[in-house]
Amino acid sequence: MFDIAVDESGKTYCAPDLVRDKSEAEIGNARKRKYFCVTCVGVKHPVSLKTRHTFDHIDKKTRNYTALAWFSHHGGGNRGPPKAYKNEACSETATHWQAKHILCEHVGAYRFETSRCSGCAKHTKIEDGAGASGRVEYTEKTPLGKTYRFDAVLLRDKAVSSVLEVWATHETSEQKREYCLEQGYSFAEFHAGHVVEAHGKVAPGAVFTLENLKTRVFECQECAQARRELELRIEQERLREIEAEKLRVVEAAEKRRIEAQELEKQRALLNRTHSEKLADKALGEKMLQEEYDKWVISQADNMRKRRERD
Repeated sequence: MFDIAVDESGKTYCAPDLVRDKSEAEIGNARKRKYFCVTCVGVKHPVSLKTRHTFDHIDKKTRNYTALAWFSHHGGGNRGPPKAYKNEACSETATHWQAKHILCEHVGAYRFETSRCSGCAKHTKIEDGAGASGRVEYTEKTPLGKTYRFDAVLLRDKAVSSVLEVWATHETSEQKREYCLEQGYSFAEFHAGHVVEAHGKVAPGAVFTLENLKTRVFECQECAQARRELELRIEQERLREIEAEKLRVVEAAEKRRIEAQELEKQRALLNRTHSEKLADKALGEKMLQEEYDKWVISQADNMRKRRERD
């Protein structure tokens, strides 16, 4: 069971779109058209458009209950596809195939961001498909002889304007992306399931937005100048802080030197005062000794004179 098929001319059909809001007659016509499998490699085998019946006794647990319609290799039951329809496995998933065909067949019904400035919203560029046509599986050869195949492209005046890649099983190489940007193409890469889901959910006539996984991010001149000015102010402030710190270190050293000098003066003054006190003490003790000696002599003289008198 799958949702996408092509007709003999290669036009893509989405099964739910063939039956949504259609009359019984329109659905009958759709079921009678010829469709071919998009996942078969080599020969494209025919498939049938199947639709869900709204019977009351339907088993709501079956996988087809919520599907409006789908394409099938066989008519139903458990018989499986006829042996004639067996083929090698497809190299790309049905979702990937469906997504890139949606991108080409619904140009103008979706929009996405191609580039933006990292610092402001003034230079954001949006691709909305205006004036463009889609081409699926577009091949281009580089001047060096390398061949690139793009999942889808948007053409303007028959020249590539935008390259659209679908990420289903593997990511687009950076070399391929850089080549596109060097050629002046805008580049986008979408998650395959996101494309299919966004297209399926959008209301008829409405435009849906896709998330570009490889939006080119750059810095505009205004933001670059503002960043450089900010970096300059930060650097100047840093240098000012360094000079201020140097000044603080010098001032602190000078303050310590002055404090040391003052401390040395106080120490010298204390030492001098202590010496003077010691000298004064020694002088006082000498004077007392001299006075005592005089008193002793005086007493001795007095005793001698009393003996002589007696």
